[in-house]
Order: sequence, then structure tokens, then C-alpha cells
Amino acid sequence: AAVLHQQGHLSEAEYYTQQALNKLADAPVSSLLVVCYHNLAVHTLVQQRLADSVAHVRAYVALLRQLPKLGNAWMQQVDNTQWLILKSQEMWPQFQQMQGIRDSQAVTKFGH
Repeated sequence: AAVLHQQGHLSEAEYYTQQALNKLADAPVSSLLVVCYHNLAVHTLVQQRLADSVAHVRAYVALLRQLPKLGNAWMQQVDNTQWLILKSQEMWPQFQQMQGIRDSQAVTKFGH
């Protein structure tokens, strides 16, 4: 999935990550399950599906609470992703407004 994501095949990367998550559905809580939700959060954010991304963040944060303490470097990466996605959620209305302004300017300028 990571290779597909890097190559810009975002929906395929999401699909394979979701398949891994489905395989782990009946397994005990593990860091691998957290990684699947984390990666889904990133895949969906890049596709501008913010609600899905936030839902995946909430899922992996809830799972983290059930796991014993993980390494600091690993936790820092997960915390950074959580901050980035929640900040994106906070700024999403402003982004959409700016997109609307740009889109309307393109229509005016090019007559589309």
C-alpha cells in the first residue's frame, strides 16, 4: 500500500490497507491494527476525505489507549499525524472557501 501511495495510486493503496484491516478485525488489539488505521487516515486525508480521515484517527487513538506504552519515536509520528489531521479539519472551511474563490475566478477569467 505504501508503494501504491507513493506512486499516486491512492484509492488502491487505501483498498489494500482496508483489506489488511479486515484481516485483523478479529485479532486482539495490536500496534499493527493501529498502523492500519493510521495509514487509512493518511490515505483518506490526501484524497480530501476529511471526515473519513478524522474517523480513522479516532479509531487509532482509541486503540492506542488499550495498548501498553509504545516507543517515544513511534508515538511522536502518530501524534504528529493526529495533529495534522485535526488541524486540517479546523482549517477545512477556510480551504473550501479559498477553493471556491479560485474556482469562481477561473470561471470569470476563462469563461467556463
